[in-house]
Amino acid sequence: MDPKKLMAVTEWPIPKTQKQVRAFLGLTGYYRCFIQGYATIAAPLTDLLQKDGFKWEEKEQQAFTCLKQHLSSNPILRLPDFEETFVVESDASGEGIGAVLLQKERSVSYFSRKLSPRMCVAATYQKERYAIVEVVYKW
Repeated sequence: MDPKKLMAVTEWPIPKTQKQVRAFLGLTGYYRCFIQGYATIAAPLTDLLQKDGFKWEEKEQQAFTCLKQHLSSNPILRLPDFEETFVVESDASGEGIGAVLLQKERSVSYFSRKLSPRMCVAATYQKERYAIVEVVYKW
C-alpha cells in the first residue's frame, strides 16, 4: 500500500457525519478484497448511512478501529497460479456472507457481502447456497 495512503488511514479522524463515514468506507472499500470478512466488520458503519440518523456508538467505534488496523497491516495473499487447483471456502452468518479463494492452503483473495434484511431471516441452508452462488459469480 502507498505510504501516503497508509498515513491517511492511520490518522483518519472519527467521522462526525454520514458524508465522512461514506468517504472512509469509500477508501476502505477499495481494499475490501484484502480484508477477510470486510462486509461483516463494516456493517455497523454502513448502517449509519441509512436515513434513520447518525449515532456513533461503541460498535461503530470498534468497526472503525478494526478497519483502520486491517488496512495498516500487510495482507498475506499470494498471487494466483492458474496451473494449480483453486479451493473456495465459503460461510454465511446472521448478517453477512464471506469466502476465501485458496491455493496450496494460502489465501489468494477474500470476498464478503452484507446480507439484505430479506436474506437475514432466510434459513441457514439458503444463506450458505447464496454465499456459494455469489462467490462463483464473483470469481
